[in-house]
Amino acid sequence: MGRLGIIAFVTALAGTPSLACSISYICPHHGPAMRADLTVEVKLLGRPVPGVKITVLGSAPEGVDLEGETGPQGTLEFNRLPPGNYDFWVQKLGVPAEHGCFHVLKLRVGLERKTITHELGFGAPEVRRVAGQMVLGDTLAGLQHPPDIVLPATKLTLQDPVSGAQFKTVTDQDGKFAFEYVPAGGYVLQADEAPVPNTSNNFVPVGLLVHVNPKATRSTIILERNRPGGGGDCFGDLLHVREAAIH
Repeated sequence: MGRLGIIAFVTALAGTPSLACSISYICPHHGPAMRADLTVEVKLLGRPVPGVKITVLGSAPEGVDLEGETGPQGTLEFNRLPPGNYDFWVQKLGVPAEHGCFHVLKLRVGLERKTITHELGFGAPEVRRVAGQMVLGDTLAGLQHPPDIVLPATKLTLQDPVSGAQFKTVTDQDGKFAFEYVPAGGYVLQADEAPVPNTSNNFVPVGLLVHVNPKATRSTIILERNRPGGGGDCFGDLLHVREAAIH
């Protein structure tokens, strides 16, 4: 089986894939070239990830709209794709969809299956421990709220997307939280539905990929949750680690 050694171009999009938000600046030359048959392989820190939803949209004249989930080996196959440009999104456990792209050549001589390896959570924040404070943020405008509006009584779940192992906690009255005795590895940090302060609205459940690494710089984080819709149509609700909070 042919293999293309490439990590897909990545951005973070929440909810339903939005072409208007992403294609024009994410895919120079529209990614790697393929010949009809393709395998998408999804990994997290080198481990295959099953149960990842993959959506493929193509610009072929007849249009292509495909969807499926990775199997036990973290792979999903697409066969006999017509020539054209394609975009794909991968999504797992409520984490904003990550985007990649490729194009299928018109030349069909010497057909062989190619593999795109997509590293889930590419660029996810590294932490020594998953602990800190959860606050209301405005990630679209890059603004902070002085003083921060803390988010108490928010249920948080830390889940290994490969094994399914879970750790749970709840933010206290000051919005502070801590997960103890978490092994090194990649995790999805999920925040459940909760009321937005001073409004009648609710946050929707949303997730963030984090890497637990004993050698990481961060020991605690400020976790921002932007207002519903505060990130615009392209983003919706988001969890975001404030980069200045490194200590």
